[in-house]
Amino acid sequence: TMQQDRNGECEVEDPDTVFRRGRMSNGKDGHTCELYTSVGTVCEHHILPFFGKVYISLLQNGGRAEVTREELSAIVWKHSRQLQLQERLGTQIADDIEKFFPLLDGVFVCMSAYHHCMRARGAEKTSAKTLSVIKRGFYEENEAAAMDAVQKYRGIVSKNHNE
Repeated sequence: TMQQDRNGECEVEDPDTVFRRGRMSNGKDGHTCELYTSVGTVCEHHILPFFGKVYISLLQNGGRAEVTREELSAIVWKHSRQLQLQERLGTQIADDIEKFFPLLDGVFVCMSAYHHCMRARGAEKTSAKTLSVIKRGFYEENEAAAMDAVQKYRGIVSKNHNE
């Protein structure tokens, strides 16, 4: 969580504190919490930035866990503040979601990013994006659920095609 102090500086609450506030609730079966947000970090191989979007979908059959978008954003923020690889970033996001919200039945993380190392060096492909998908739990076991999450992701991307 970010808060401004009296000088207008932003202070970021310790992400581990945010995660421990996970609450339990009795929601509806099949409830999903979704987040589509920007992500940016620096490639550890080339020390050049990469920017993109991350889509997270969580499944809870039985509505046993309540997860907020703020908590998901804190997890994304926590792992994007270090030298990274896109695949590892997605895996670390999924790992923390499972760690802090163990009652979830499924975790789906899809990340699409432009890598400046691909734009400026090597391949020199200015419009190339890299896509990573991480599936856990029900999304990994049930291909129909995973495809539904992919379709939701594609729908969001098509609505925001300028991003």
